[in-house]
Amino acid sequence: MKGTKPVASCLRPVPTSPSHQRCHDRLPLPESIFYWVAGVGSIIYTFYIVHLESQKFFINLNKEDFVEGWKFLPYKKDISNFEWNFWSSYFWEILPWGIGHVVIARTVDTYFCNLRKPVFLTYSLVSVSYLLGYRTVLFFISHGCICYLASSVGSFPLVWVVSLLLLSTLNYSSFTPWMKSLCAIPTDPTDSGYYFFIFVLALVILRYTSFCLERSKFVQARSSNSHRQNPKEDSCFSILDLLLYIFYLPIFFTGPLLTYDQFRLQISSPTPSWNTDRVLQTLGSFLRVFFWSAFIELSHHFLYHDALLRSPAVMEQVSLWCLLGVGYIEGQLFMVNYVVLYGLPAQVAKLDDIDVPKEPKCISHIYRYSDMWKYFDRGLYTFLRNYIYIPLGGSQAGMLMRLLASMMCFLYIYVWHGQEKYLLLWTMSNFCGCSLELICGHIEKTAMYTRIKDAYLSPAMMRRIHCALYTPLFLMSVFAVFYFFSGLAVGDIFVKRLVTHASMETRLIMFGVIYVNIQNAMEIERWAALKAKQHTS
Repeated sequence: MKGTKPVASCLRPVPTSPSHQRCHDRLPLPESIFYWVAGVGSIIYTFYIVHLESQKFFINLNKEDFVEGWKFLPYKKDISNFEWNFWSSYFWEILPWGIGHVVIARTVDTYFCNLRKPVFLTYSLVSVSYLLGYRTVLFFISHGCICYLASSVGSFPLVWVVSLLLLSTLNYSSFTPWMKSLCAIPTDPTDSGYYFFIFVLALVILRYTSFCLERSKFVQARSSNSHRQNPKEDSCFSILDLLLYIFYLPIFFTGPLLTYDQFRLQISSPTPSWNTDRVLQTLGSFLRVFFWSAFIELSHHFLYHDALLRSPAVMEQVSLWCLLGVGYIEGQLFMVNYVVLYGLPAQVAKLDDIDVPKEPKCISHIYRYSDMWKYFDRGLYTFLRNYIYIPLGGSQAGMLMRLLASMMCFLYIYVWHGQEKYLLLWTMSNFCGCSLELICGHIEKTAMYTRIKDAYLSPAMMRRIHCALYTPLFLMSVFAVFYFFSGLAVGDIFVKRLVTHASMETRLIMFGVIYVNIQNAMEIERWAALKAKQHTS
């Protein structure tokens, strides 16, 4: 869960131009100050309340969720976040192989740059075979080869059918015993090995699907003689290229996802020489990742939000401010988890001069459904955009086709994540939210809307109205995420205590807190747009 490189530069992320950024109108200074004080104050207060009630309800929480923490702190450490604890402990198993990759890669780039791809592939296969077992590696290879054969026809639909059939094996219990027999990991012979196996296999499926769809596109173009034969380009779609792309070690275990059209140009490009600026920038990037990792570890001593979420009876008793705080902190630290899980592999790949998608954007600055999908997992967003949304018409199609393309993207997300009921609720809520944004954006372009806005509403008032309209949409997004994080039982508690059984005072406070924080997010967007405009002028 990124010297000059002329060939690959066309595929690297291009900074968003000011015309493509939302530049909201400025509000009166006293109003902006009020929003900042109220917004930041409410966040600090929720952190404080969650800390207090973590200690208050500690006796009611599952004792197995806690261990002795850092000796200089007076609190126990919450270890109930399975994903973070698994990867932070397994990091030490992967670390020696990661260091080995860095050393070998720098040697190859210096003395044997023409052997870069075969050396990377060989070392990655050896590393993954040791960490996961040779049977698991052979299983991943067989998956990729089946889809590779399907791509030989040059048919997008065939590749998708084969890929979805292979993906379906993750979601049906009849395949579980067989898969568990494959994931007896030599270095971790416990039940967590199955989680590791499924997590990595889900990423492998995305990679070989991307490769095979790109290969199908190439086969179609070659068969139709729409472009001249290019032997160098033809050599980028061999079975060895598929294996290198799937098993490339720096981003193999946690991602982020890099689609093959970007990977194939960067892996073959010459690497630039090292200088002082590059060394300092690299050290700073690694230190930033380690800082956020330490921040997460520290937070688990003070904020028991994960343990609270896993105790429905306690979630019924905590105060409403604590309930809001648990939801907010869970979202923020989930984002920080992936800043680390994506950021560290990204920096190792960058040593190979491979630019992968950036880590998630801070979700405190995001209030639109579409932006959450665009800026949280950027690699997955690119995959969905390139291989589902655009082939079905994309933004150039009519409204109904755009809605259909969006629905297919969310349907794939539901299948890929596991086809559970709470995931269906989460994905459908996100689809509805994105659809409403799309429809409202269409209305904003109509002549009637423009006449009313110009005749009766000031720019500042329009910003206030937009913020008020975004607030219920954002609330729907928040409740959908609660179901995603904690399942149906605890998600229902959030909905009941904050909406269906809440007093009018509770609803107004919640609406007001979200409103002021969306205003602050809009202000940050305004600053970013002005800064981008200054850089281009």
